[in-house]
Amino acid sequence: MDGGEGWYGGGADLTPYYLFEEDARQFHEFWKERCDAYGAHLYPAYKQWCDDYFYIPARKEHRGLGGIFFDDLMTTEGATSRHRNRWGFSCAESG
Repeated sequence: MDGGEGWYGGGADLTPYYLFEEDARQFHEFWKERCDAYGAHLYPAYKQWCDDYFYIPARKEHRGLGGIFFDDLMTTEGATSRHRNRWGFSCAESG
């Protein structure tokens, strides 16, 4: 880490071989509960990020059932301008 700043990113998406609606519902409920513990604005933003990331333009469809995705979230206030512009918040604000 340089100057107290670090990188943090990750996510989870669901791409089942066989679709079971209950599995999809539980998957999204699980991640929404985890995100909501840090701010109600996080799950919708992270879900949209995943949906955007896993969209297949050539097929005009999404891969799988979505999930959450986040990348390059910094731990200090000034380092999140790229994501602040896109999502309106920073990792430092959410925790």
